[in-house]
Amino acid sequence: MNRKLSVKLGMFGACPISLLQDKTVKPNAVKVFIALMSFEGTGVESYPSREKIAERAGLSTPEKVSNAIQNLVETGWVHVIQRGKQQSNIYQGIYRDWE
Repeated sequence: MNRKLSVKLGMFGACPISLLQDKTVKPNAVKVFIALMSFEGTGVESYPSREKIAERAGLSTPEKVSNAIQNLVETGWVHVIQRGKQQSNIYQGIYRDWE
C-alpha cells in the first residue's frame, strides 16, 4: 500500500544536544530555552514577555519561567539584558560546544 504522509510544519525551536545532556539544566529550563529560540526567528536575540514564554513552553505561571531562566543563566546557556520597567528583557541563547 502506498500512503502519503501529510506533514504540516508549524512553529519550532532548536535545542543543542549538549544542553539536553547538561545535567545541571532543569527540565523546565530546557522547555524555556526551546521557547526562547522559537522567538528568535532569524536574529540572535528575542524579547518575549514571561507570559508569552510560559504559554509557548507549556508552563503554568510566569514564575516558573523566571526560575527556568535563572537556571539557564546560572548554567551559562542564556544571557539576559534588562531593558527597564514595563519592558520585557532581551534574551540571548548561548550555544556552547562541549566536545
